Amino acid sequence: MQAPTLQQSVKYADKRKANISQAMFDQIVSENVEDFEMTIEEALEDAVSQCGGADLSDCITTAAGRALSAKVREQMVAANAAIESGLAAGVALALHALRGTCALDKEQLGVAADNGALGAATIACKKFPESKEAAVAGLELLSVLARTKRNRMAIPDAGLEAVVDYLMANPGDAEIQRAGMRALAHAMTEDECNKVVVHKRGFNQVLIAAMEAHPGSVPAFSAMLAAMRKYLADDDRGKDVHPDTFLRSRLLAENKKTGMSAKSPTGETSPRSRPISATSPARFPSVAS
Repeated sequence: MQAPTLQQSVKYADKRKANISQAMFDQIVSENVEDFEMTIEEALEDAVSQCGGADLSDCITTAAGRALSAKVREQMVAANAAIESGLAAGVALALHALRGTCALDKEQLGVAADNGALGAATIACKKFPESKEAAVAGLELLSVLARTKRNRMAIPDAGLEAVVDYLMANPGDAEIQRAGMRALAHAMTEDECNKVVVHKRGFNQVLIAAMEAHPGSVPAFSAMLAAMRKYLADDDRGKDVHPDTFLRSRLLAENKKTGMSAKSPTGETSPRSRPISATSPARFPSVAS
């Protein structure tokens, strides 16, 4: 078996500076298998070696991980089919199963998002508002997916709005508030744009109502406090980001209920308006549909 030449290895990128995509990594693996007759385990190991000091954080680099990715894709097909059929019970089962798989391996979060999971998670609140089981399954999936910055940036604005609307419509349900507040807490972590979207949709009003309704529910109240902490945190250090933390804090402290048509603290729209399919070929392109 002939090993790849230095020229073949270097042609993909400057390995110590590049952020290697899954497609590029898979190309190296395929070349190793097809041209150099390596086993899949050998091909993966060699591909990692070829990439040297490059950033492989977006890549699945193990055989076990690739098998898990295939499972994620299969589960997304099942979730899309359930959503399309309109069967809430099937949606709940599919989203719950997908959440379980993603929770096993953080590397799968990007795979799930690339295959439409963010859209599926947020549309559950919009399309199945009468099914608590389906909506909560979507919220819990979103909470897991939003644990990476890449996924947080890809959450559609319409999806965040659907979550806030669902919480606003169900202030008296502690389980819904727990799941929704946890999802929003993760979505707002180090993401000023998501905070602006949530604020504009009436988060102050939702948070105040939930706290008044569930002072004795430890799980729900803890989730509310986590969401409030992220909502008011000055934690987004992105370029040209100017957090309106002080104004959000003042409005909340003054018990200002922003309402559905309220403007952001600056009176502007979200600085990063994203459609539901921002980074993925989601079957359902708009939560509003």
